[in-house]
Amino acid sequence: MPTLFRFYPLVFAALRRHRVRTLLTIASVMMAFLLFGLLMALSHAFYGGVKTANRRTLITMSSMSFIESLPRADAAEIASIPGVAKVAYEVWIGAYYQHQSQILFALAVSPKRWLAQRTRQLSLPTTERTAWLGDRRGALVGSSVARRYHWKIGEIIPIRSNIWVHPNGTNTWPVKLDGIFHSKSRTLEQVVILHYRYWNGGVNKPNVIGMLRIEVHHLSELTAVAHRIDTRFANSPYPTRTSSARTFMKNFIDQTVDIGLIVQDILIAVFFTMLLVTANTLARSVRERSSEIAILRTQGYSRRLIFALILAEALVVVLTGGILGTLLAALLVEGLHTFLAEFLPTLRLTTGAELKGLGLMILFACASALLPVYQIQRLKTADALRGG
Repeated sequence: MPTLFRFYPLVFAALRRHRVRTLLTIASVMMAFLLFGLLMALSHAFYGGVKTANRRTLITMSSMSFIESLPRADAAEIASIPGVAKVAYEVWIGAYYQHQSQILFALAVSPKRWLAQRTRQLSLPTTERTAWLGDRRGALVGSSVARRYHWKIGEIIPIRSNIWVHPNGTNTWPVKLDGIFHSKSRTLEQVVILHYRYWNGGVNKPNVIGMLRIEVHHLSELTAVAHRIDTRFANSPYPTRTSSARTFMKNFIDQTVDIGLIVQDILIAVFFTMLLVTANTLARSVRERSSEIAILRTQGYSRRLIFALILAEALVVVLTGGILGTLLAALLVEGLHTFLAEFLPTLRLTTGAELKGLGLMILFACASALLPVYQIQRLKTADALRGG
């Protein structure tokens, strides 16, 4: 390794030969990886929860549509199906706080069942847990929501709904904040939880639910249990569609827009362009230095060593631009998360994305060096010296 570092002046001398061209190439790589970082963060914002979803959890909903309701009695029937360990149900409130721009991810749930499925996911003081379970009009909120709106324990919060009308004729459902929980899941930190009984006592069509979350005993039974559930209700007035929590979340996102496909198409176009620019820059540099390379050959430099020098040039250019672009993306994502946490709580540039970016930098540096290496391979020392 020390022997290789002896040649770094040659690498930097070649890069300084046309400084403006080198800087422009680095800038193009930087923009490519800036876009890569932003798109990876956006993809994680949409699909991050898919990977963290409980692998032993199934989601059952109406086979007709996401907005169609199911009878609450289905929960008890599903609980009796072989392989089912826990069953919880919930209703989407379609809530906001004071203005419709202040969206709340509010759910009306079966309290004990909901907590039983999330024992390991959240931290909630025992006193607050007990207070909420005993308060029909109580609410639990994630710490991120409470911090954003400066809510305190005991405060009455006027939650408004775009879907459900309160018995008093308004769309406001006042709740008392009984507990604030913390969670490693950024998605869960954004949730507001109400008692199902409170919601059920005020709607025109009671005893219905939006979906069921079912936990199976063993992961190997996941597909079989899903089939048993849908078979049980196939000929009922309310047929169901059951899938894993991960599949449900991905399908729900893809119904709106296929973020994964968009990210893939954009990155292919950007990186293909970046590869052409970088490879062309290096190839042009090699052509301009053909006589100098020939002199190096006469001085005893092997083709393999010259190849290594060209690859080193590519690595310096791509790694410099790529690392700068990734750092800039991380800073931008951090700033964007401050403003978009309400809508995209999992917006962040993950360590996995950064490592993937580093791998791509090395890959593209090697690919960019292929054309210059091919030129050197065909270069005849005598012709290059005569031409110089």
